[in-house]
Amino acid sequence: MHKGKSLAMFMAIAMAASNLSAAANGITAFAAEEEVLLEINDADSSEVSESEESEEIVLEEEASDEILVEEEIAAFSAEGAGDGGIIADQGDDGYANFMEDTVVADVKFGESKGVSSKDVYDNEKGYGFSDVDFSKEADGWKNNVYYPRVPAVTPGASNVKDADNYVAIDSKIWTETESSGYGVYTYETTSTFDVDLYNADYQVEVTFTNPTSSDYTAALEAEDISKKWDINVAAGSSVTESFEANLVDGQLNLKFLGTSSATKMSDAKTTTVYVSEVKITRLATEAMGDKPTVFIASDSTVQTYDEYYYPQTGWGQVLSSYFGELVEERECDACGYSQSQTYETESVIVENRSIGGRSSKSFIDEGKFDDILE
Repeated sequence: MHKGKSLAMFMAIAMAASNLSAAANGITAFAAEEEVLLEINDADSSEVSESEESEEIVLEEEASDEILVEEEIAAFSAEGAGDGGIIADQGDDGYANFMEDTVVADVKFGESKGVSSKDVYDNEKGYGFSDVDFSKEADGWKNNVYYPRVPAVTPGASNVKDADNYVAIDSKIWTETESSGYGVYTYETTSTFDVDLYNADYQVEVTFTNPTSSDYTAALEAEDISKKWDINVAAGSSVTESFEANLVDGQLNLKFLGTSSATKMSDAKTTTVYVSEVKITRLATEAMGDKPTVFIASDSTVQTYDEYYYPQTGWGQVLSSYFGELVEERECDACGYSQSQTYETESVIVENRSIGGRSSKSFIDEGKFDDILE
C-alpha cells in the first residue's frame, strides 16, 4: 500500500524536524524554591576596604540575579497552584535548559478551588473548557472515500457542572460502523479541558473523585488518543491516574469520559465522571543518543516478518543494510507487538514499528505514533 510508505516517510521527516527543533532552541527552567538568597548589609559599606567593596559589588549582582529567580518562583505560585493551577510561565520556547522535570500547571477544579465551568477556553488565558459536539451526521461514502462525523468544537462548558472541590463532566459516547463493515468510528460528545503548552513531552496526572453512592468507570484521552481506560472509581473515593502525552500542535486537549456500548447516537446515554485535579509536568529533555535513530511507521508492506513467513519480507526489515554492518537485531522496547524490531548498525539505529492492516488513522488512534514520539 503506497499510503503506508508515504506515512513512513512523513513520520521520519517529522521526527527529524522535531529533533532539529529540540537542538536549536533554549528555555529557562525554574530554580528550586528552597534556594537561599545572598544578603548584603548596606550599613557597613563605609567601613569596608576597596577589595571588600569590590567583592560586595559582585555579591550584590549575584543577589540581584537570585532575587529575579525568586520573583519568577513567586509568579509561578501566584499563577499556579495558588489560583487554581493556572499555567506557569515557561519562559521562551525551547528545550536546551529543561534538564529536569518541571511542573507547569497544577489545576484544582471546583468553585472554591479556582477552575470551574466559568473558565471557558480563550487564547489570552491559554486554558479552559471547550464543547465537542458530534451530532452532525457523517457525510458517508463519496467517490470511494468514507467521510465520518466531524466535531463542532467551540469554547464552552455545557457538559460541565460545578461543585465545591470538583467538576462533574458529562459525555455521550457511541460507535458507528460504515456500510462496508470495516470502518468503526467512536464519537464522544463532551467538554474537553484545553491547555496551551510548548511542543514537548509531558506527564499528566488526573485525579477522579466519586461523591456518589455507586462506583463508576472512567477513561482518559489526550489529543484524541486513548491513554487510560477501565478506571474504577469506588463510591466515596478518589483515584489518580498518570500518562505521558507528546504535544506537537501547541495545545493539550484532555477528555474525561465515562463508558458506553451504544452503537448509534440515539442509544447513547449520558455518563458522568468527577474530576478534582490535573497536574501537568514538562519532562526533562532527553540526552542525545550516540547514533541517530530512523523510525519507520507503516503497514504490511514494510513490517518485519518472522522466519516462518520467509521469503516474505517487508522493506523496513532490510533498510538497515544501507547503513553499514549490522551490530544487533532486537525487539523494540515497550512496543507490545512482535513485528516491531530494532536494527542497530555501525552508524544508525533503525526502528521498524510497522504493522500490517494499519492505516495512518488507525496507527495514530491506537497510540503507536504516540509511542514513537515518546
